[in-house]
Amino acid sequence: MITSVSRAPAQGPLARALRLVRQLWRNRRDRRFLMTMSDSLLADLGLARGDIERELARPLHEPVRWQELQAIRQRAGRPFR
Repeated sequence: MITSVSRAPAQGPLARALRLVRQLWRNRRDRRFLMTMSDSLLADLGLARGDIERELARPLHEPVRWQELQAIRQRAGRPFR
């Protein structure tokens, strides 16, 4: 008889450390993506360089606040599609 294996996330210190490293890597990737956007592309999205610079000034351990960027964009009249 085959029993099912639980898919619950591991809870040990190594697993927590790996999740933290993975999250930091995602945060770094997202910030690098934002840094590479040209001013004209940002304008097309309804964002300004200052919006991005504020986001980049936040600590690396905090994820990019995509909802806040979306709210800025919507106030500019360009909703996400």
